Amino acid sequence: MEELNYGGFVATKNVRDGKPIGFAFREESPFVSLNGWYLYSGEDDDEFVKDPENFVILDASQIKALAPAMLDIYDAGCGTEVSLMYEEGVHTGFYDLKNECVTTVDEILRRRYERDG
Repeated sequence: MEELNYGGFVATKNVRDGKPIGFAFREESPFVSLNGWYLYSGEDDDEFVKDPENFVILDASQIKALAPAMLDIYDAGCGTEVSLMYEEGVHTGFYDLKNECVTTVDEILRRRYERDG
């Protein structure tokens, strides 16, 4: 895997420290070195995310080790907002926050292509 093809993921320190990702969204990045993905743990509250010191940049190898499902949806378009679902600490799927429904990797990626059309 070449990290240069993925760019950096902005994540909270809780994600870096192994807390499961609870919320992920993608927006247009103003920096070529960042891919537009922002990752929050389920434990990150408003107070925590207000402090910029609580964020780090992770590369694809770190994401693969922490949450490989994020690489499955890497190509999702800007505007994607999902929660990652877990059962007993194991990732079981995605919840589309915009459409308010359980979704699949294929559906997440298809929505990108429908938008880019």
